[in-house]
Amino acid sequence: HLAGREPSVAFLFILVGIKFLESRTRRDGMLLVCLASFLLITPFLTSQSPFAAVMALPALVVLGGALAALDRDAAAMPPWRATLRRSGAMLLQGLPLAAMLFFLFPRLAAPLWGLPQDYAAQSGLSDTMSPGMISELSLSDAVAFRVDFDGPPPPPARRYWRGPVLTRFDGRTWSALPQRGVGALAAAGATTYRYTVTLEPSNKPWLFALAELSQMPQLSGGFDDDARGGFVLLTPDRQLVTRGAVTQVLRYTAASVPGARAPAAGNVDVRLASQPARGNPRTRELARRLRAEHPQDRDYIAAVLAMFRDEGFVYTLTPPLLPTDPVDMFLFDERRGFCEHFASAFTVLLRDAGIPARVVTGYQGGEINPRGGYMIVRQSDAHAWSEALVDGEWQRFDPTAAVAPSRIERGMASALPAGEPVPLFARLDGGWLKSAQLALDALNHAWRRDIVGFKDARQRDLSRDL
Repeated sequence: HLAGREPSVAFLFILVGIKFLESRTRRDGMLLVCLASFLLITPFLTSQSPFAAVMALPALVVLGGALAALDRDAAAMPPWRATLRRSGAMLLQGLPLAAMLFFLFPRLAAPLWGLPQDYAAQSGLSDTMSPGMISELSLSDAVAFRVDFDGPPPPPARRYWRGPVLTRFDGRTWSALPQRGVGALAAAGATTYRYTVTLEPSNKPWLFALAELSQMPQLSGGFDDDARGGFVLLTPDRQLVTRGAVTQVLRYTAASVPGARAPAAGNVDVRLASQPARGNPRTRELARRLRAEHPQDRDYIAAVLAMFRDEGFVYTLTPPLLPTDPVDMFLFDERRGFCEHFASAFTVLLRDAGIPARVVTGYQGGEINPRGGYMIVRQSDAHAWSEALVDGEWQRFDPTAAVAPSRIERGMASALPAGEPVPLFARLDGGWLKSAQLALDALNHAWRRDIVGFKDARQRDLSRDL
């Protein structure tokens, strides 16, 4: 629509071009320089990277030179190189003043003005899951979010970044259910991880945090103190959601206690997670047989995990198509799949045995960038696992770890067979290209955190410290 960001910027360029056609006097020339200076800001509506700032500098010097030339008579005009040198010198002289204003000029808690977002398809997790969806997402090198830890990061086996929780299953596709009420936070423990997440835009309403969350996220900038408490919600199934889609970079701090107890939220939640799956008759028969042999819940779950571990299942990024009864075909015919195949089959087997269970999607793992000391979580780290209600508490079970334990400890690339289409930056041997990308990512992250993310709260902290 015309009120969007890109059409509006293009319209401004057209208007400035028309103004150039009718310019005749020195005043018209000065007005053109002012309009061009305004247009020089418009690229920052799309990207606020350090390279966008560097690319704007030559145009800024030229505009300063044009303004200096318009201020002189034609007879006394110096060479154009001297004009540009003078413009560059004035730009350097203004840097200390600009730095002082950057740190000391009062900042608003929220932007003074905004523009409608140009909605576009973004890669990321969905609120549904069917065979092949996460394996396709795992072919992407795109960054999902970055994490700065206050202390040492958790070990790889505890890097489960919780996202959408899927409870309804129609025989092929898992989907989320509407949630009412508020979930409970985990009690603070001896091992509490505090961290700041920089979430990339996804056009989806959910946030990601380590399980189990012990402190509600606090947004960094863009929202006043009264709005921060109600902007992020914790659902009864312990999923973090926002009141609107994430259409811009979002930073928030949180704290988690991995391994903390997670009691059931209520009878309704348990009843929905106990509904037997439709279709897949061979799976139901297998569940009845295993249940007869293992009447205790924990023994039954251990038997299912042992089946995945010992009976020749293969972890692969290129699973076969499963057109009908996908759980049956996966368990009895193909036995090749990605994390969504294992999580789906495991959850169905538990439900058919009368154990409440559900699928949780999110990300598992993350790579520490040695040049910045922060963690990068990519779309290739997308993962699905299961939760089962055992002894009155929701507990995590990851059937993928039974088949490919190196996936949890060392990442996706270490667990896949040779020849799989692993994304470049998810490979263990990325070489110099990956090293260059990590250095570039560290620069961008520092710029976004320390320059673009310098908001009113950080300015108040700086003033207090001074």
